[in-house]
Amino acid sequence: LSTREMLQVGIVTVGMILAHCWLRDSNIETAVTRLPRAVVTAAWALMACAIIFTQGNSNAFIYFQF
Repeated sequence: LSTREMLQVGIVTVGMILAHCWLRDSNIETAVTRLPRAVVTAAWALMACAIIFTQGNSNAFIYFQF
């Protein structure tokens, strides 16, 4: 993996661990209702942009085992 990809993996991993620690004694619905609307909107916009910009090529193979 390139340095940029390693950095992305590290940031996502640290973010998930911090979110897990923050929500240990709560749930996501309660946490989101406590946040200001601007923060929630910014988070949704950031996630949508991340999906759009990192979708890669259309040759992805998805394997489902039934």
